[in-house]
Amino acid sequence: MDRPRYGWFPGDSAFRKSTVLSKTARKKTYNVPGKRARNTATSVASGGQYCVSIDEVESAKKSQRICGSFQLDLAEHLRSFLGKGIKNGAKCVWCGEKTFTKCKICDVPLHNFPTRGKHVGYACSINYHNASTFGLGFQDCKTLGSKEGVKWTMPSLSAVKANSEHVEKIIANI
Repeated sequence: MDRPRYGWFPGDSAFRKSTVLSKTARKKTYNVPGKRARNTATSVASGGQYCVSIDEVESAKKSQRICGSFQLDLAEHLRSFLGKGIKNGAKCVWCGEKTFTKCKICDVPLHNFPTRGKHVGYACSINYHNASTFGLGFQDCKTLGSKEGVKWTMPSLSAVKANSEHVEKIIANI
């Protein structure tokens, strides 16, 4: 079944079925092999193409993004959310949605269990500081070299588990 509007083959964009589509519809990519990877368990697992590197984990531990003794360090980060937030909002570095709170220790905008709006209960602050989810956040897909070309989606439980095992092995060897 040939569908030139999907743009699978060279020259498909010149077919009438492609040219009558709106500009936004033409820009959409469909199931084209090799276009962009997603955060799946196989892409973030140990040895996967998009797993975080040892250097990235080391620099995150040094910058105190990953909490060493999770309960004590995380409590300090969560306490820093008290007080004034962001007046006009900013993109959350974990999920990419607008937030009005930020971690003052890391100086990054994050959701911290909001009680109103469409993001009620988002735990982005915990996911961002947790070693098992390091590298799976929205901002991580843009800044980490190992995530180059990854289109961010909310990670599945299997992706978090695979990433957790990979990061724990790295931390054990540091």
